[in-house]
This record gives sequence, C-alpha cells and structure tokens, in this order.
Amino acid sequence: MGQQASVACAVDRAGFAEEEYQALRKALCVAEDDPKALVSIEAFMARFRADLRALVHSLFAQLAKEKQGATSASWPVLVASLSALLQSGADWPGLLGAWAAGVEPPPAANAPEGGAAAAPDEATEDVELYLELAASLCFWCAHPPPPPGSADRGGSSGGADATAAALETVVGALRLPSPGASEKPSRPSMKDAIQHLMSVAPSLPRAVGPALRSALLGAPAPPAFALPEESRILDPGLIFLLRGMTAKLWESGPWQPLYRDWCDGRSFNGLLKGALHYEGSAMVLIRTAEGQLFGGVSTTWRDGHGKFGGCAECFLFALSPNLCVLRGESRGGNYVYLNANIKSYHPRGLGFGGQEGFHRLWLDADFEDCYLLESDATYGSGSLLPSSGLQTKFQVSRLEIWGFGGTEAAAAQAVQRQRDAGQRELSRTVDRAKLLENEFDKEMFFGKTFQGAADSREEAASCPPDEAAKDES
Repeated sequence: MGQQASVACAVDRAGFAEEEYQALRKALCVAEDDPKALVSIEAFMARFRADLRALVHSLFAQLAKEKQGATSASWPVLVASLSALLQSGADWPGLLGAWAAGVEPPPAANAPEGGAAAAPDEATEDVELYLELAASLCFWCAHPPPPPGSADRGGSSGGADATAAALETVVGALRLPSPGASEKPSRPSMKDAIQHLMSVAPSLPRAVGPALRSALLGAPAPPAFALPEESRILDPGLIFLLRGMTAKLWESGPWQPLYRDWCDGRSFNGLLKGALHYEGSAMVLIRTAEGQLFGGVSTTWRDGHGKFGGCAECFLFALSPNLCVLRGESRGGNYVYLNANIKSYHPRGLGFGGQEGFHRLWLDADFEDCYLLESDATYGSGSLLPSSGLQTKFQVSRLEIWGFGGTEAAAAQAVQRQRDAGQRELSRTVDRAKLLENEFDKEMFFGKTFQGAADSREEAASCPPDEAAKDES
C-alpha cells in the first residue's frame, strides 16, 4: 500500500528518460522526488557559465511560470516546461516573452520558417531591449568560450574582443528596421519584433536547447561551428546570421570554398571552374565597391543553357547595410539562371529570379553589367539595397561562393568533373577509321597522302629486280 502511494506521488517525467530525469534532479539539487519539491534560482543559475547567467535568469521565471523576480520554482512545473522546450525547441516568441513582464508569449513551435507568428499586439518601449537580450542569449549559447590554452575560434588573436565584435554585429543586424520616409513613426510592438526575427533569422533560437540540455542534463556540449577557410568577406558574426536564415544552413557542416575571386581569379570561367556541377546548396556572397554585402543561395549549379533551375529553397539576402531575406514565392520556377555556354544565344552569366534579361540579381560574364531589380515574380518583396529606382547597378569588389552540401556534394562534383575531362579528351581524339569509311572521305581529307603512297608503290613495281636488290644492299 505504501509503495502504491509512493508511485502515485512520483513526479511526471514529462517525456524525460529515467537517466535524464535523475541527472536533472541531481543538477538542480532536488533531494526528494516529491510533487511539492522546489527548485531554487541559485541552483538553476549555478549550472550555467558566468557569461550566460544574466541571460538565463529571466528564462527561469518563464519555465517556472512565475513572475519575474521569483526565487524558486515548483519542481513538477519546471520539469514539464523544460521538457516541452527541449522537445519543440526554443522560438522567438518564447525568448522575447521571457523578458516581457506580464506578456504571455504565444506558442509558435509550428510556425513556418519566414512566416509570421501570433503575438501580443500591445506596444512596449522595451521591445528593442528584449530583442537584444534574446539575440545575445542565442549567440552565447552557440559560442561557448574556447578551452584554456586553445586557439581562438574566430582564427584571430583578438580573443574576447573578436567575440564581442561578432556579438555586436549580430545584435546590430537584428535590430528592427527604421520606418521609411513615407511611413508614420510608431513604437514597435512584440508582434513587429517577432515577425521581423522570424523573417530574417528563424533558426537562431535553435542554439538554446542544446545549451540547456548540456547544462542541466549533462549532455555533451554542442559542437562549435566550424569556421570556413580563409574568407575576405565572412566573419563569425556574419556566419552566425547566415546560419540562422534556414534550418539547412544551421545544421550544415563545414562550408567549402568553391570560388573566391581574390585567389581563383576574377573571371566567370574561374567561377564556373569552382562551382559548376556542385551537387548541393551554395551561397553567393557579393561585396560592392561601396561596402554593401548581399547575395543568394542556390540549390543547383548545373549549366541551364538558357533555362532556369532551382527550387523554393533558393533565396536572396542582404547583410549590410540592412539585414533582409527574400524567400522564393514563385510557382513558375524562375529561381536561378546559370548559362556557361559561350556560343549560346542566351546571355552568359548568373542570375536569380525574374526572367531572361530582367533578373532580380544579375552577374554578367564580365562582372561589368551587374544589377539588382526592385521586385520580381519569384522572390518576396523588399529591397536588397537602398535604391530610388527599379534597377540598381553595382560594382563587384569581392565575390565568393561557399558550398554547404557536405562531402557528398563535393564528391559528386569531382565525379562529374572527371566525366567532363574524359569527354573533352575523347573529342580531341580523331577516329581515323571513321574518316576513311569511303572513297570520298579519303580523297577529301587525305588525298595527297594516299596519292603519294600510290606513286611510291607504282615506282617500286616498275623498278627491275636487280636494281631493287642493289638498293636493299
């Protein structure tokens, strides 16, 4: 009877495995597995690094379903809330709501990437602050400090200064855009902030769950992002923003340099040599002579011979001066245009969206007539660069292409390159047997050769045997 009462009073594991549940109990210093047990905020905070404690303080109140400033939480409530967060993943409404006193964040776990999530309509003067704190939490969860004695992850001797600069880049880029000249100034609301963050960086909150699992359940620390090889465009802050744009980018392994104009040569042929036949997604990064930074992600790198390719996973983005993501919305399929054929009647170059001759983003084969259009029927509305007209021309200062399709994409590209090389070698080999199939071909291509051979045979036949013997001797 006593055993049955004990079982009935046990706390619901809320989906945690028994090993995980006991690890959580130990981590939060819960002595008795009792529904009336409490978890102190001190025990919760002690599980996190010093640089994260100020940021997870408000998260504790949200998990406890208590008001800000609460010093303890019900053990069963904390277990259920933490399990729900780890299973569904953190999201922007929840992270912003952790600092919004009195604002109940709506669930948005199933909101589509780039889509708007439901949120409170009331405006608050602290929305910008909540955004900065939530972005900082995501950043620090994804950037644990390097172990003592190890090299700085950013590949720089700046250490903490370099990391602080990367955080400043991320927070600055994620700030709400200022109202346009024709728009009435208004105080931003939680809904505005959530819509903005879900549009430009829906995957950044994915950093929070693994950090909580590591701190509270003793799981292995999340692996650090593998920084790309040398780039003259990318830095840790920009890489974090780019990874946050889609789940595919967030989960991608090390990025592979397919083309960098400063080491592979500034030419369209150099671009094709590096990127053509890559069997995975890759991003084009363009820095203009004025310092603006934008680009696009394509899922196809095959020569379309004047036709479009790609799919709805293709998108355009801008990183500077403003953060912007324009996702594919077309049913027509005009996502990416790549024409490598010199003899084609179609324009030679790389384009995104629009139609032939009027692309949303266009890089011509000489990199001299490059432009952006204000809108098209393929990608979402918005300007990649500030402009005053329908078309904005730009001058390329730096151009890089980075593949994130993994080792399989690179291996498939290598195989196709070998096939192309074999085909080119085969086309250089003259099949003499085919050229000599009839008398016309002999006369046309090798008339003098065969005539000379015939004359020699006639001369040898008319020569007396003794003279032939003398010649042989």
